[in-house]
Amino acid sequence: MRRAITVGWLLYSLGSLQAQETFDPPATPPEIRVARASQKVVIDGHMDEPAWSAAEVITAFVQYEPRQGDAPSFRTEFRILFDDRNIYVSAVCYDSPGRRGVRVPNMQRDFSFDENDLVGFALDGLLDKRNAMVFQTNPHGAQRELLVSDGSSFNREWISLWSVNTKMHAWGWTAEFAIP
Repeated sequence: MRRAITVGWLLYSLGSLQAQETFDPPATPPEIRVARASQKVVIDGHMDEPAWSAAEVITAFVQYEPRQGDAPSFRTEFRILFDDRNIYVSAVCYDSPGRRGVRVPNMQRDFSFDENDLVGFALDGLLDKRNAMVFQTNPHGAQRELLVSDGSSFNREWISLWSVNTKMHAWGWTAEFAIP
């Protein structure tokens, strides 16, 4: 199950990043309070540091595919923290089939969007809803990133230095990102 998020001014979902008609983001995006990490965050996919308990749980998502605008098929939770060095994003991806339902045909960096389950987010640093840095991972922790320019041009050759780790569970999977 592919997952992306639309979260206030910080994050903006780019869905499948393929040519198709899409709905506009909300005129007034939801506001999210991002907590400062009270101690070191270890990027291990577990989110067991006390700092994560201070982060707001974000669950107000809608489908991009297959039924744009509908409620998600599976519950997804995001949390965001920051410190002087990084923005931290965690995702909890519930999936009723658990490990049996995971689609990950290979572990290559910049894996195929269409062939993998994934979770990701986009940082709209210019706050213009047209340009963004996108960070994605699959359930086994492979990285995929791209730059979006002018809302429709995608640079899939862009490589950035960032960290992610994932963990599989009987009920789904988790991902923990650190973006410098």
